[in-house]
Amino acid sequence: MGATAAATRQYQPVKISNMRHTGTGTQSEIQGLLGAIRGLAGLLMEEESLLSMRLIPSLQVVDAFRAFALVYLTRRYSRQLGDKLATVCHELLENAVHHGTADRDVVIDLRATSSGSIEVRVINHASEDRIAILHERVQSLTSTDTAQLYRQALRGTGMGKSMLGLVRIRHEAGMTVDVVSDEGRVMVCARQRSTTQR
Repeated sequence: MGATAAATRQYQPVKISNMRHTGTGTQSEIQGLLGAIRGLAGLLMEEESLLSMRLIPSLQVVDAFRAFALVYLTRRYSRQLGDKLATVCHELLENAVHHGTADRDVVIDLRATSSGSIEVRVINHASEDRIAILHERVQSLTSTDTAQLYRQALRGTGMGKSMLGLVRIRHEAGMTVDVVSDEGRVMVCARQRSTTQR
């Protein structure tokens, strides 16, 4: 991980001029996300991260990362929590590959916060249209009955049809979802409020 983190330090923080947030994060949590999206180097801080990687946008790489994350997180926590977090990683990365800019790497970062929660963050680049749709979908997670969206997603009907991955994160994993974006950069953060370590 050290080599990965070192490789990102060449990126300088960028000024956030038009940051947008959607989700249920607290003010301090949003400030943390804002700090992370200001530059990829700000995301990968070894002292806070459980696991940080920069990946090429490929579904084969996403599948390989899920398998690796499952083993790593199961050993660190438990089989149940490891499986849940690995699934969340897979859903966020798969969305980033499908909807992001094809020639830009995707960064994933798992971290345990001082409050005891676990966060899964994915940063990538996407078109403004795609980012706007993502904000709308995350907003629907906070304003629509999640169980209803989940049933729609499984049936392939209604609003849930187009947002199965996000609905699974919210309904199956029980994690909140926030998104922050600025000038083509977007970060989705799934957060579990408390953890039960093995």
